[in-house]
Amino acid sequence: MQEQSITTNPRHTTIPQPLTADSSRTANGHKRVCNMCQRPIRRSQRVNQHHPIYKSQGGTATVEVHEHCHRQHHSAPGPDGLSDFQRWGMLSAMSRRWAFNLKYVKDDPAHEINREFYRSFYAH
Repeated sequence: MQEQSITTNPRHTTIPQPLTADSSRTANGHKRVCNMCQRPIRRSQRVNQHHPIYKSQGGTATVEVHEHCHRQHHSAPGPDGLSDFQRWGMLSAMSRRWAFNLKYVKDDPAHEINREFYRSFYAH
């Protein structure tokens, strides 16, 4: 049985799913279907794993969705008028956690002030 990596984007952690020779079906023979649009997932389409209950709210289960559907879902404005991407960006900017993770920033002495801010604010 072969395994297929769901996405190559390092920001999206995914678990490789066991697939049959026809990767439009799972190992148990079921057709792969996007959990958002309910259309079949073809072999040539990029796929992401989506948390129906966000990880920040304690969710651990994931479902297969088309990459396009996933991006569209998180780009749509919510009740507060902000998309998930905008909301997550604002939270990241407030905490300055990005100063530890971004390439060319995490080791740059010029951003030590941001790392110090994060450490002092979250040192509880």
